[in-house]
This record gives sequence, C-alpha cells and structure tokens, in this order.
Amino acid sequence: MGSTASVVTVSYATVNGTAVAGSDYTAATGTLTFNPTDTVATLTVALLPDNLPEGVETFTVVLSNPSGASILNSTGMTSIAENIDTWFSPITAVSGQYLLSKDGRFKLIMQSDGDLVLLFGSDKIWSSQTAGNPGAYATFQADGNLIVYKANGAMAWATNTAGNTNARLVVQSDGNLVIYRSNGTAAWASNTCCR
Repeated sequence: MGSTASVVTVSYATVNGTAVAGSDYTAATGTLTFNPTDTVATLTVALLPDNLPEGVETFTVVLSNPSGASILNSTGMTSIAENIDTWFSPITAVSGQYLLSKDGRFKLIMQSDGDLVLLFGSDKIWSSQTAGNPGAYATFQADGNLIVYKANGAMAWATNTAGNTNARLVVQSDGNLVIYRSNGTAAWASNTCCR
C-alpha cells in the first residue's frame, strides 16, 4: 500500500488451511490501521507447538471491510515451517510423516512401504529394515520405546528402550538419530554420526 492522505482501516481474519487454529496457531481477527504516512501494518499470529510431525502447514489471512481505500488482493497465504527436530513420547507417525534435523539436512520419515528411514538428502543412512509392510506406522511410546508396528498391530521392529518415561527422539544436525532419557543421557542411537 502506498501512503494516503487519510487514515485507512481494513478488517482481517485467519482461516484454516492445513494449519488448524487451536492446535497449530491462535486464530486472529481484528482491524489494521494505516496512518497517512504508513505503507505497512503488522499482523501478529501466535504459533502453537503441537509436537506432530507435520512439516510445512498453511493458513490464510483474509482482508475485508476497507475504509478509505480498496483492496486489490483480499487473501494472503501464510506458511508455518515447524522445522521440528524432536518428538516427545508418546507420538505416532504414519506414512509420509517426518521429523527434520534443525539444519534440514536429515529427515526421519515413515515410508508407505512400512520402512522407517533416516535420509541424508535422498540417501538412506539408516533404516528399521521393515519395508514390505504397507500401512505400518511408528510409535514413540510413553515408556521411551520406538516401535514400528505392522498394519495389523504386530510389532515389526523396536529400539528396546522401554523404561524411559519422558524420553525424546532427536534427529541431530550431525546425522545421528538419538533417544534421550529424561536426564539427558542417550538410551539408543542410530550411530549415523557425523556427516
């Protein structure tokens, strides 16, 4: 918007996309005010941590009811790039859900073939060796055990780290996948460091 000779106002509201108000962000509505010399107005939307392996999600900001001006483009899409590198137990990942290292170089992903894999770019550097089980899912249980279950609920693979409540699973920027106990010591690692 260019500068104007009078005050301009416009109403705004957020609208869910793949990001959902209440779990990914806090819904926002209100009015933006542009004084005669203003060319920009800031709208702040609070993001909510939800510990789900969702990757990039979107929501839309819709502008309406302008006063003192007209709206050329009434919608704007906003992306939330979580860049989450940690799962806290309990959590379940189904096909396509993933966890990224902070630097984005490493990705732990549950594949549609049932294999839980750690990728460095497109190179597989670690695997649960559970391919051939479509519909399988990975669960990081409340007891700290990471398990790949077949679609029928039978266990296909596990880290055997039960007994570690409040554990966390981290995809580190050095390429290592680690389950940390609540005291910060490692309970299990993929031993894929250091790249």
